[in-house]
Amino acid sequence: MMSEQKARIVNLLSVPLTKAKQSILQSECQVYASATNYVMKLMIQKQINSSSKALQTLRDMFQKKFFSLVTSLDRSETVSPENAQSLFESRFNSDTTKRYREALTPKQDAQNVGPLDWYVSQYFKDVVRTASAEIARHRRLATRVRSLRDKTPYFKFGRIILSGPIVSVTETGCTILVTKGDEVPVPFDKRSRSREAVLLHSIAAGPRRFDRISFNWHKEGYLDIDIRLEVSATE
Repeated sequence: MMSEQKARIVNLLSVPLTKAKQSILQSECQVYASATNYVMKLMIQKQINSSSKALQTLRDMFQKKFFSLVTSLDRSETVSPENAQSLFESRFNSDTTKRYREALTPKQDAQNVGPLDWYVSQYFKDVVRTASAEIARHRRLATRVRSLRDKTPYFKFGRIILSGPIVSVTETGCTILVTKGDEVPVPFDKRSRSREAVLLHSIAAGPRRFDRISFNWHKEGYLDIDIRLEVSATE
C-alpha cells in the first residue's frame, strides 16, 4: 500500500449530475457504506488487524453479504442467498464484462474464476482497504477522544473509494462501472479539468497511473472527486 507521505491527491469537481445519475450514485453510496461497515464489523470481531489477512479470510462471507445487499436494494422482497449471485450477475451484459476483463493483466485474469469474479474481487479489495483505513483512523482519534474508545468505527454514507478497472479516467471525466451493471460517466467541471489538463491527459494516455479515486456526494447534485496518484520514488 502506498505510504501517506508519498501520496499525491488531485482534487476535481464534477458537473451537476442529472437526477438519473444522482439516483444511481446514491444507491452506490448506500451499498459501499453498508459493505464497508460489514467488513469493519468482521475485522473487529475476528481481531483482524491487516488488509492482507482480511482479504484471505473474509472473502466468502463478504460475497454472500454483498450479493444479497446489492440485489435486495431494488426489490420489495428479501432475496435468498441462493438466488442473490445469479441475480447480481444478470445485471451485467456480456459485452461490458468482456471489455472490462480485457483491461486486466493476464496474471490478474488467471486469478479469477467466473464472468464477474474479477468485479467482486476488486470491489472487495477496495472495501477492505477503506475498512482498514477507517479502523486505523478511529483508533487514532480514540487516543484523544475518550467517548470514541468504546464505539465501533462507522463509515458514513456519501463516499465511494474505488480503483481500476471499476473506475477509469479520461481527460474530461471518470466512468464508474456500478453494481447495477451500468457504466456511469461523471464529467469533470470545466474549471477543475482545465486546471489539471496536463495531468489528466497523462492518466488517460497511460504514462501516469492512479491508485484510487474517492467520490464524495453532495446534496446539491455534484461530486468532489479526489484522484490518488501512484507516486514513484523519484518524485
